[in-house]
Amino acid sequence: MIFQTEKQLSEFGDKLSEGNKTAIDGALTKLKEAHSKQDLAEIDAALEAMNNAWQAASQEMYAAQLAVLMQAQRVLTQAQVLKVLLMMYRMSNSKK
Repeated sequence: MIFQTEKQLSEFGDKLSEGNKTAIDGALTKLKEAHSKQDLAEIDAALEAMNNAWQAASQEMYAAQLAVLMQAQRVLTQAQVLKVLLMMYRMSNSKK
């Protein structure tokens, strides 16, 4: 879990808010400390904190992606409307 989290942070770190990145880093530090002490109770608590931090980060990334997709849909819809208007304009001018 430690290696996987470090890898995910390097891959997705630039897409996370500072708050979520800090929460994940904090949980990662606690997990490393618990692992070094071989304390199962602390490992369980650190894993739960890690999972909660990643869940919040995932929700944030999903919301950001959804916002981008919705904006792209609005732009596409506007482009489609303009295309239809242009076709109508060309058709009306070709009949003259």
